[in-house]
Amino acid sequence: MKKLCLVLLLPMAISVSSFAQTVTFLPPKPEQGKPLKFVYDPKGGSLYQLPNLACNVKALSSPGFQSNIPVKLTKVGAVYEGEFTPKDSTNLAVLMFSAGDVKDDHPSGYYTKFYKNGRATPMSIFLEGYISTGSERAFAKIKTDLPKALMFYKQAFDADPELKETYFNKYLFFSFSLDKVKGEKQILETITLYNKLSPSENTLTKTAELYAIIKNKKATDSVYQLIKTKYPRGRYALSSSLAEIRALKKADDKEKRLNEVLTEFNLDINKDADAAKVAPVFSGMGIAFLMVNNYQKVEFYIDKIESKLMRAALYSSFCRNKETIKSNLPFYAKISKTSLELVEKAKQEEEPAFYNSRAEYLNYLTSNYIMYGAVYAGVLDVMGKDAEALALMEDVVTKDDFSSLATNMSYVELLVKNGKNNEAKAYAERMVRAGQTNEKLEKILKSLYAENVNFASRYGDLEKKADSTRNADFVKKMINIPAPTFTLKNLKGEAVDLAALKGKTVIIDYWATWCGPCIQSFPGMQMAVEKYKNDPNVVFLFINTFQKEENREEVVKDWMLANPKYTFNVLLDNKKTEDPEQFEVVNKYKVTGIPTKFIIDANGNIRFKIAGFDGTPEATVKELDIMIDLAKARVGK
Repeated sequence: MKKLCLVLLLPMAISVSSFAQTVTFLPPKPEQGKPLKFVYDPKGGSLYQLPNLACNVKALSSPGFQSNIPVKLTKVGAVYEGEFTPKDSTNLAVLMFSAGDVKDDHPSGYYTKFYKNGRATPMSIFLEGYISTGSERAFAKIKTDLPKALMFYKQAFDADPELKETYFNKYLFFSFSLDKVKGEKQILETITLYNKLSPSENTLTKTAELYAIIKNKKATDSVYQLIKTKYPRGRYALSSSLAEIRALKKADDKEKRLNEVLTEFNLDINKDADAAKVAPVFSGMGIAFLMVNNYQKVEFYIDKIESKLMRAALYSSFCRNKETIKSNLPFYAKISKTSLELVEKAKQEEEPAFYNSRAEYLNYLTSNYIMYGAVYAGVLDVMGKDAEALALMEDVVTKDDFSSLATNMSYVELLVKNGKNNEAKAYAERMVRAGQTNEKLEKILKSLYAENVNFASRYGDLEKKADSTRNADFVKKMINIPAPTFTLKNLKGEAVDLAALKGKTVIIDYWATWCGPCIQSFPGMQMAVEKYKNDPNVVFLFINTFQKEENREEVVKDWMLANPKYTFNVLLDNKKTEDPEQFEVVNKYKVTGIPTKFIIDANGNIRFKIAGFDGTPEATVKELDIMIDLAKARVGK
């Protein structure tokens, strides 16, 4: 009966659509805190006819305050029905649909405002502007539309003047991004108005922020100095003092200055509310005292950090060097074990708002458990607790589902230490067959074979199986999608046009200098560049993106100069004019994380998209060989 009523109500509902796929909300003006039904029709979109569709809702109360609601979908004919109940404080709900790794990429997105007494709440109108600035692109691929965003901001300010008081500087920022001449005029007019008000710290801070938007550094610095002078115990003064502490190198100097700040601002570090005000210095304090082996103070300051996952990450990072932990095994064993306990405790908490779903949060915790568990097993190994270390690693590799070379290597080594040679040999052979190998594993495996076994022949057979398996796996991963064209400048200032490379196989690698996995993949990428340097039909392009420094080009050039072994053709992705926080080409390729590599065939079609890195240089080259060969062979198919 409910399904029938839902269909009968369709003519009264609001439908969000500019593409073929649609979402229809029921009722048309949903009330805060009351159940909301919807119908999703995927026809014409990326999810059409895919199985196992899922829906997650991001319910926003205001910018930065949101919750995630997984919604069960019920298929009714060709469409899907869902229902959820938002909180009383929810002002806007954004829906994201997916099937495995494939997401619905409707550029207008699916969202609804919430109403009170038949009228959209002012905050819901503001949030419609907020998502139009691209602020939720990581969740739903809603196209950035600054004119639309500014229109909604104005409507929200008219409906509730208090919103203008809070968010007007944000409006001016996007206005300046859209039109620098008009925007700067508005900013200077607003600064004049602020100057006529009483010079509160809040008003002065807003003034400094506006000068920063138009890049008037002298005026920005002058206003901040005035704030510090007029409000020596204010928010900015405290923030400046904490920055001083972070800049100090020696642990004792840091602690001395922290105690001075606590006295100056009448704060008690043992009170949670006061500790929260100086929280930005705790991790640096803990690290500084670790450097001088003051373990009691390491724990004192790290334990002041509110986030369990931040504490876990720091504690585990302290225990990765086996030589270091020998200096105080009881301490390192304690904090390494604590890192795992903190992850387990975090499972009992509600997921932070920036996660798309509860499942995503729990997956993240599992990945942390795998990393920190491998580290703790290493500590137990150093302590001589081989059996305990092995038991933990068995749990770790099970949770890791055989995916990490480093984790699997540690497991094989512990099997050997515990005298389980047959199990070690079987597991090591499995690794080789899966393409997870390096010189160290080869040596371990050779030592596990009987002397009368022809190891070279046996190992060669395993590698052949690995190549066959990988080839079959990559055939399954093949796609055939037109590659978005672009023209970008490289570090020499030369324009590189993808369209001009048609007829060649092009490997694109998206990266940034701050990206650890990107850099870890570079030795293998350099080996591949060297291998194909004499093949005129294979081109490698390394596109630097998500690099947000003002002097980005200088940063990238300096990094390449410091690493001359990499002979890459590095291109610089363009920042989007309408939204400098976004990058043009990487958005066209729908990349949300790096490293991500694309293999484009001679017809200009994407044949492979590979995200992340965890392997060896040799494995990287082999995988590229397979993908390049398949891309060449499948042209026109």
